[in-house]
Amino acid sequence: MEFSKDLGNDYSVLARAKYASYDHQFNLFLDGDGIINVPETQSEYLANRGLDDLGAAEFTYAGTDVVLPEGDLLFANRILDRDRPATDFSSELNVVKYLDVGDFSHSITVGTFFSSAEAEDNNVITRYLGEFNNQARLVDLTITDADDNSVIVSQNGVTGPGISFSDTTISARRTAFYIADQMQNDDWIIDVGLRWEEIDGTITREGSETVVVNDDPILYEDLQVNVTGNGVLTHGKVDNSELAYSIAALYKMADNFNVYANYSRGFFFPELRGVAFNPNGEPGSYESEIVKQAEIGAKFFFNDFIGTMALFKTDLEDRRSVDFVNDENGVAVEVPVFQSTEAYGVELVGSYNITDDLIFDANFTYTDHEFTEYDSDPSVIGNELRRKPKIMFNSSLRYTLDDWDISFYHNYHGKNYTNDANSVELDDFHVFRLDTGYTWEFGQGERLRASIAVWNLFDSDGITEGSPRLGNSQTAGESYFVGRPILPRRVSLRLRYDF
Repeated sequence: MEFSKDLGNDYSVLARAKYASYDHQFNLFLDGDGIINVPETQSEYLANRGLDDLGAAEFTYAGTDVVLPEGDLLFANRILDRDRPATDFSSELNVVKYLDVGDFSHSITVGTFFSSAEAEDNNVITRYLGEFNNQARLVDLTITDADDNSVIVSQNGVTGPGISFSDTTISARRTAFYIADQMQNDDWIIDVGLRWEEIDGTITREGSETVVVNDDPILYEDLQVNVTGNGVLTHGKVDNSELAYSIAALYKMADNFNVYANYSRGFFFPELRGVAFNPNGEPGSYESEIVKQAEIGAKFFFNDFIGTMALFKTDLEDRRSVDFVNDENGVAVEVPVFQSTEAYGVELVGSYNITDDLIFDANFTYTDHEFTEYDSDPSVIGNELRRKPKIMFNSSLRYTLDDWDISFYHNYHGKNYTNDANSVELDDFHVFRLDTGYTWEFGQGERLRASIAVWNLFDSDGITEGSPRLGNSQTAGESYFVGRPILPRRVSLRLRYDF
């Protein structure tokens, strides 16, 4: 819902409100079973879980009596089911006043913001056994001991039903007030702004029973399945308030040349799900994450070329980074880490009209970044941030001829590290895209465009990140690496009708 009106006397008002209710369920595969996270031989699978001395093992395809060939590899994995229903209400009210003071025209905005949201976070992890194959089948494992007794390790492919359960309900109310002023004359554009915000959060967590593991092998028939929780609730409230401000100025040195600079101090309220409770059931600290950003640059305007050159610096202080990391039982647990980071760099952006029909665009970013604080492991200080390349480059070449158009895009993603420990470096990679189409004009604003697009035109390989579940323990140089690759070549056909 939105309401906008000119009130006269150089006043205007803008009001917005939104209510949403979401039924949100999804699931995803994890990075292995949390015990061994890479493919294994059948004998390795047994030995790594203390099953090799129990008796004669038989691996069969689930639901059949077909025995796996002896040389076939296995991959034990987990699937995480998530149920996250949520409701959200937010509203915003802005009043704008236009006035002239001296040779500056001002647009002064005064506003307020309010939101109230609640979400559940219910998670169940199930462990299963499959073959290592592009089209993997589930695998059953039965062990026959010396007394001719059968021990079930995997039934219908499942080795651990409901090995982990978590149930959390989180609600938050946020209130903000802000004021901003944009000042402008023939040579200057100046923006200043101030925002105060407060958050009140409530976290309720239900505990769950622990899987029986001890020092014995983890067997299907020994697992204590608990998908409803144990009824023990931990309840806590946290609150915080913070101030943000910004100032920016642009000066028109000539008709085709501007210089600008800006500085801001902003904040993030950490994820409420990352709040830890002490043994007495009391919530831990809930401090703001402060981000300070500064930029200075220049903009060029010529007949056929538009360009921007900028230097920037960003400091992020007291960030509460929350990771899901495998524990010793193969359960993905939330691990909050307090850290601070620093980054600075340069960005170049340009657009050149080679002809009226042929346009070349490009942007280049170089960033030098590092950790300046890391509470759980001081040796990380000075390392590069995870999954953040120092160099990124994008370019495109677009050509239009009458009703035909064709575009060629290139993206370069530089080398980066998978984790904060910088123990694994990922190679750089290139991705190319092609898009071409034909447009029919029907008059009166109606048109139809048919196009074909090819993503990853040359079917390049690249890894965007390693396994986030392994945290700083992930290593390189092994036979297999668990990570997230870029998608292979993909072709799309599109029809678009505008009217």
